[in-house]
Amino acid sequence: MGDRPLKNRMAVWHVSSVEEAIPLGAAMLGGIGVGLYHDEQDAFDRVGRSGRTFEPTPDLVPLYDRHFDVYRSFYPALKPVHPALG
Repeated sequence: MGDRPLKNRMAVWHVSSVEEAIPLGAAMLGGIGVGLYHDEQDAFDRVGRSGRTFEPTPDLVPLYDRHFDVYRSFYPALKPVHPALG
């Protein structure tokens, strides 16, 4: 899984207020492709809407670490089952 999940496990999460974020993201990328927006940041600045922000609770960091380690141990075994859940 690489280092990315470890670096991001205590990240601040920003959740979009847009209900249909996937089509909006596709439209933003299309807008970049046709020159409507300069880049991703420009597209977000012009059409994106921020929603809620979630920050980790510092006192719970040891619990987060233990749970993340458990998750990392069982994720590879459950990966083949994921398509059935979708």
